[in-house]
Amino acid sequence: MAADTDAPKTRDQVRAELREAQRTGDIVAGGESGQKLNELSPNRYPAKATN
Repeated sequence: MAADTDAPKTRDQVRAELREAQRTGDIVAGGESGQKLNELSPNRYPAKATN
């Protein structure tokens, strides 16, 4: 049986996603630039995997 992709996320799933975004810098920086932290300071975060 396929998983329901429209089901709401659990609190634990949201927390895990937040921790991962913080770890990788995949969060929009404050200010007006609209850039993510890993775009402003790429040397502070792990490199993104390319496929």
